[in-house]
Amino acid sequence: MISELGRRLGDRATVLTARLSATGVATFAPLAEAFRTFLGLDDAASGEAVRTALATVVRGDEAERTRIVDGVAALLAGTPVSPEETFFAVRRFLAALAATQPVVLVLDDLHWAEPLLLDLTEHLVQWSAGVPLLVVAAARPELREARSTLAVVGPLVHEVVTLGGLEAGAAMRLAANVIGADELPAVVAGRVLATSEGNPLFVSELVRMLVHDGR
Repeated sequence: MISELGRRLGDRATVLTARLSATGVATFAPLAEAFRTFLGLDDAASGEAVRTALATVVRGDEAERTRIVDGVAALLAGTPVSPEETFFAVRRFLAALAATQPVVLVLDDLHWAEPLLLDLTEHLVQWSAGVPLLVVAAARPELREARSTLAVVGPLVHEVVTLGGLEAGAAMRLAANVIGADELPAVVAGRVLATSEGNPLFVSELVRMLVHDGR
């Protein structure tokens, strides 16, 4: 779904994708990686290179420009400043990008986010009025418990799209493609359907597990 959104937007928007995981990375690390990718910076980029890249994006009053560059540079270095300064710097950096063309910030697997990153997400939505910025939060239903304000339509959420499982035929085609087969044996197909409930990730992982077990 997310890749299709980016494909359809094409060059009409700047798409930044922050991918979260359950591996316990630093709170803002996924966002920092998304910014690094956009700026064309690798992990070995010097502090000077980072600041130069940021300075080409951020415009305006010198004092505020320095404040934004300092805040985002600290984020990329893995040593973010105070939450208030980080929130300000990220919001204004995205606004600077959006001054050129609309920005779509995708937060993938947001249910894995630390509370502070969820706070930042709320901040971006709440305080970016008038900025052509779309925040897309992709998450499992667990997000409703972690931060209901980001999972149900309300002051911060314009729309919620709930994805259902694949229908049986599509699930079987996906499962067969995983092992390069035209179709699955009936007994295997039945188990995959019953266990995965049409969840594409579960379909793929279950088939790989069955292959690994020699079934």
